[in-house]
Amino acid sequence: MDIEDLGELAALKLMTVPARIDTLEHLSESVLRVRLRLPPQHGFRYLAGQYVNIVGPGNIKRPYSIANAPASDGKLEFHIKRIPAGAMSEYWFEKAKPGELLRFEGPRGSFFLRPVGGARLICMATGTGYAPIQALLQELATRPASEQPSSIHLIWGGRQPADFYLAPPRLGPGSPPVNFIPTLSRPHADWTGARGYVQDIVKQKIKDLGNTWVYACGSDAMITSAQCLLEQAGLPRKHFLSDAFVAA
Repeated sequence: MDIEDLGELAALKLMTVPARIDTLEHLSESVLRVRLRLPPQHGFRYLAGQYVNIVGPGNIKRPYSIANAPASDGKLEFHIKRIPAGAMSEYWFEKAKPGELLRFEGPRGSFFLRPVGGARLICMATGTGYAPIQALLQELATRPASEQPSSIHLIWGGRQPADFYLAPPRLGPGSPPVNFIPTLSRPHADWTGARGYVQDIVKQKIKDLGNTWVYACGSDAMITSAQCLLEQAGLPRKHFLSDAFVAA
């Protein structure tokens, strides 16, 4: 059996860290960008793509992917989706204020960049599943040329154009351009972009999945369907990395 070496995770320490809300910004009617600032000498380290469990008032705990690669200012970015009747969602959208003290536990997860140098990189997201994908793309921008993929495809699925709440980052001259394919599952007649589900778009546009890595983040239904469909099309199982989002 082929066992993957996850030595990069062994160097990270699971911590409980206090943090204050730095900024709150509405990216759309239903998505809030939250930035947390950490105390000096916090010692927290993570890999782009990982998540933490944020503990809010009343000890409500929810997992959120970090939406930025490690930065010199030590701040952490999160993309929070409004969930009707969601306890933590209600806090973020109705009660949270800059300066409030929270705590989080992490880092967690094995959704991080493998050696993708020279390979095709396909990123698939639905909704705020874009958050860890953004972190991965930011991380790629810091890598040397030898570690860059041959191409990058971002297929982001939503129901309406407003679901694409941020433009993908520009990676700079050292990285290949991001081929961004916004995809609507319930488009209006005037929508000129891709239509359907992200996993179907991948199969339509990319026929040869050899030397390909796929990173998928979003609904469990999308991930399950995508993994089955792409493995049947020839993608090696260990080249499919996923992170399923749940309502919070």
